[in-house]
Amino acid sequence: MRDRKPSEQILADAWDRALETGIKWAVYGLAAGGALGVLLFRGGHARAGITGLGSGIGIGMAYADARREFQLLSSGRDERPLAPLAAPEDALASDRL
Repeated sequence: MRDRKPSEQILADAWDRALETGIKWAVYGLAAGGALGVLLFRGGHARAGITGLGSGIGIGMAYADARREFQLLSSGRDERPLAPLAAPEDALASDRL
């Protein structure tokens, strides 16, 4: 039988991941929005708007990830999904041609 972490530690780890993901995605969105604003727009207000939009999209993505993780915790599953599922063999058959 494996040792289980206390529920307080599991919840603290989930909050740590949620905050880390939130900051990371907000910065990624800010950088992508800033780069897009510089490349496509000339006015300062348009650049600021696109940068804010990018940052908001990043925060929204982080919120969705955190919400999914907390829902998994509340349903009794304390593990995170490991990775996306691999493609089935049939999908890779076209690569072998």
